[in-house]
Amino acid sequence: MSGTQDAARLREALANVLKEGAGLTLPPLNDSVLVARLRAACAGFAGVHDRPSLSVQEMLAAAEGERFDPTCRNLLLETFSEKDTAFFRDKQRFARITDALFARNTKKTITIWCAACSTGQEALSLAIAWHKRLQKDAALEETGRRLVVYASDLSARAVKQARVGRYNNFDVQHGLNVHDLLGFFDEQQGGGFWKAKDFLLSHTTFFQHNLLHSPPSFLPRRLDAVFVPYTLKNFHALCVERVLARMVALLAPDGWLVLAPCEAEHDASKLFAQRSSVFSSGFSLPTGVFSRRAFLLPDRGEGVVELHPSQQEAIQTSPHPQEKP
Repeated sequence: MSGTQDAARLREALANVLKEGAGLTLPPLNDSVLVARLRAACAGFAGVHDRPSLSVQEMLAAAEGERFDPTCRNLLLETFSEKDTAFFRDKQRFARITDALFARNTKKTITIWCAACSTGQEALSLAIAWHKRLQKDAALEETGRRLVVYASDLSARAVKQARVGRYNNFDVQHGLNVHDLLGFFDEQQGGGFWKAKDFLLSHTTFFQHNLLHSPPSFLPRRLDAVFVPYTLKNFHALCVERVLARMVALLAPDGWLVLAPCEAEHDASKLFAQRSSVFSSGFSLPTGVFSRRAFLLPDRGEGVVELHPSQQEAIQTSPHPQEKP
């Protein structure tokens, strides 16, 4: 069998592991990179578990075959899941969303779930935005309102780093200005690394979670927002509805689901009716942000998502209208 045929078989087996284990698609990697990552996963398995090193074929067989080993599967999911993130990604859009979310909400506690937090930059960006708002509005601080963020990721290694809140110069240069860096992070001895201040980390509970599985019981069932931008693009199309329905089921009636703009059209347009008339207070949601009231489907047994009364007629006349920019 040729090397090309071997690589194709490895690619097919790995794609099955990712799909069955987490609903993920295989990232677009060339053969050499794919094989190198597989070999690194094999070496990591042997090092951590003090077992003889597995071949690539043995690792894949253990991850999906008759002698199923969940450790092998988890290691492959860890190795091939996307971990792309940055502080204040889509900065202007992020500012608009957080300003509106913090301003419109009068609850004592604002609760947000970052459902694919990677190494924690998105969750910490929310905490930074909240503290900057408190600094500008002394009256708001006196009300005792607080921000609580739950942040999860498939990768145990990413969650471990997020809990520590330690980042290198490359990480902090992606999205943080000097003022925020010096105000919310401490430079580590020796330089080259920065650690989030304790008061910033105190807002967030980090935990490992596979989005194909039911959300953990400690997550509140009336969340103000779920942030999961640039994540659905990594899922198989058949898994998107299932993942979104579980997230929407956790939202408060006026809660928001935050996707990336590119995901609004391709992944969510058939699940939401986006009409500006549905939303209150004259606020037009940015592209990719959806109200729970606009969700069209039941969530497969985890609580029915009710439609806003004003939506019924809109859905009948135009099933999937697009949001105005």
